[in-house]
Amino acid sequence: MKLCLYCGNEIKKHLSKKRKWCSPHCRNKAQKEKRDKILKELGYNSKISKSKRGALGELKVAADLMEKDYEVFRALDPHCSCDLAILKNKKLFRVEVRTSTYDATGKPYGHNKKIKADILALVLPDKIIYETFNLPFVLS
Repeated sequence: MKLCLYCGNEIKKHLSKKRKWCSPHCRNKAQKEKRDKILKELGYNSKISKSKRGALGELKVAADLMEKDYEVFRALDPHCSCDLAILKNKKLFRVEVRTSTYDATGKPYGHNKKIKADILALVLPDKIIYETFNLPFVLS
């Protein structure tokens, strides 16, 4: 007998192999609670929209890069291949910004699938991590 991870009700036998919840309602409620918990860890109010949280992350990264003496440019189109562009020593690089948190082992989630940019900036609750792709330097 397998029990729903949200409400504790029994999951029907013919559905129980891979299911974690007894119904779509329980699945949606559990996923919403998980999202809200992550947002709270990140210091965001759960009522803030996803696009607003993304914009806040971009601004945090932009400020951090400006402090590191990069020229920073923001994308006007929300469907661009990157969120920011940075310029230093006459070289231009694309930056993708992702809001992230830590997994159960304490490592940050990578979110590096489908990244078209040169640099991935992970905005964590306590710091920003930069990952470079095929670049001969590390952001300092």
